[in-house]
Amino acid sequence: MILPEQDKLVIPLEKLTKYALDAVNEPDKAIAFKLALGFCEGDEEILIQKIKSGITIFNAKEKNAGEWGQRYQVIIRMRGLNGKTANVLTAWIHDVKNNQMRLTSVYITKKEVLEDDKYKTI
Repeated sequence: MILPEQDKLVIPLEKLTKYALDAVNEPDKAIAFKLALGFCEGDEEILIQKIKSGITIFNAKEKNAGEWGQRYQVIIRMRGLNGKTANVLTAWIHDVKNNQMRLTSVYITKKEVLEDDKYKTI
């Protein structure tokens, strides 16, 4: 299953600038992105484009639903700026209040892509 509601997709820039690639506020995540894929502060737009491409071809896994909406997880095998490949976990919520599919988390993971995705890389 590909992530639904992609026409309502929202990737808050702050999830990357103040979370995933921020060496001051989230040094562990920023170091992981730098070492694994070569992404660092200033590469947010490139990472956003990679995520947008990845969610169109990698399968989503439904997670628990709550009062705020249905949650999903998509693990994307990504080739980085340094030529290396790593798995990037993206977490999403179909926010029923705002009627949008919003990125809630993104980080390098050791979790594997779903079985149907094992030969894909973006």
